[in-house]
Amino acid sequence: MADPVDGFLEELGEVTDQVLVAGLARPAADLDDALEALAERADRLGVASAAAEVRALGATLRDPDAAWAATQRLLSWRQLFTRALSLERVERRMAEAAETEPRAARIRAQGFTGRIYCHGFSLDELGRMSLYGTDIDGGALVQLRDKLSEQDEDDPLARPVISRLFQASVDLRRVLGSLVVFEDHPFVTRRGRVELAPAFRDVPVLHALAPAFVPPDVERDEARLDVEGGWRLADGTPVVESDALRLNLTKLAMVDREVRTPVAVRVSGEDHHVLHATDAADERVFPTHDPALFGLTTAWLQERAQDHADPRLRAACAALACARPFERDLVVQTTGDVAADDVCNRALQIRLDDPEAAVEFLEAHLAAWRRPDTPLPTPTEMLRLGETLSRIIADGADPTAVAALRLPRLRVAQACASALRHWDGEAAAALLCAASAGVLGWLVA
Repeated sequence: MADPVDGFLEELGEVTDQVLVAGLARPAADLDDALEALAERADRLGVASAAAEVRALGATLRDPDAAWAATQRLLSWRQLFTRALSLERVERRMAEAAETEPRAARIRAQGFTGRIYCHGFSLDELGRMSLYGTDIDGGALVQLRDKLSEQDEDDPLARPVISRLFQASVDLRRVLGSLVVFEDHPFVTRRGRVELAPAFRDVPVLHALAPAFVPPDVERDEARLDVEGGWRLADGTPVVESDALRLNLTKLAMVDREVRTPVAVRVSGEDHHVLHATDAADERVFPTHDPALFGLTTAWLQERAQDHADPRLRAACAALACARPFERDLVVQTTGDVAADDVCNRALQIRLDDPEAAVEFLEAHLAAWRRPDTPLPTPTEMLRLGETLSRIIADGADPTAVAALRLPRLRVAQACASALRHWDGEAAAALLCAASAGVLGWLVA
């Protein structure tokens, strides 16, 4: 059986269509009667709002402007009423179905609730991070999987990062120095370890550690630094090295040829990863990701160079005391058998006519050195090319285009630290001149 409300709405649509087609300057003679009949029908159906809108239109037919406004109000009412009526009918059908068909109860899996103390983390070049920790309440090993953005690839601890797990900007140093608290968070269990990933249902919060907090036990070992072979555990097992870890190893080797330090280790298959180490002040540090650790002091450098025969070396060390850092990375030299000096001289000639062409010329020679498997040149060559690019920028080249020529800063610092460890006079002098300008802030504290 047809619903009488549907019949009323259909008739109302016919009347409003007539108004829109014929206009209101000369309304039809029977429009007054049609509107009054609609209003009475609305009263019988109990739709008082419809009756009021229809009578408002009938009262304004002698004034075209007022009648047009009343027509628009009536059309809006019809549209809203039709939508509300449709929703009400859907709700009624759903309620009837629920009464006649028993609905299976939805069972939600119990989530993970606990407080996690993180021992360290791993991070790849795509921003995928895993935090490794222990639930201090239940003692379970926990892995927190996350996806970061806006992180510093060379130094992820340097500034806040955008975290999907925390759904906010977070400081990784604060995360590593706090308790990460979860409540009813979705989880899976693999190989005896609880794994947690980003979820809308629960967002973890950070709680500060109490002064008397005792960290849970973790697998520890003693790492021994082999100057030639890198980090090895006490039994001789090598550990996986990152760029930051290699830089930190080199700086340690510049002071002591044999270094031993307590470390927390994570075993993945046959690989051993350093989660954190313990420094001289018995504090946790993260040498795998923090390139600023174990910085060489100005006093140490000056002591090493004070009796050196090269006067440039002594002058460079003296300049370190009044160094002012500025944000510029060293850029390295050329490919193939072409000498760095020849490339620089040719680039400086080209820049006189077209600085942008000089940048393109250097790009053709610098491309290979940005590959991680290509050995870097000497610090002297690095400094020479860095000075060349600075002059090209001063002559009008686009600094953004020049910035694209740079190598990752960690690799440059690693190469310079290796040269300084062997204390070659010319290379060390070039390195210390660069350090005095602040470009090797990770190396010199």
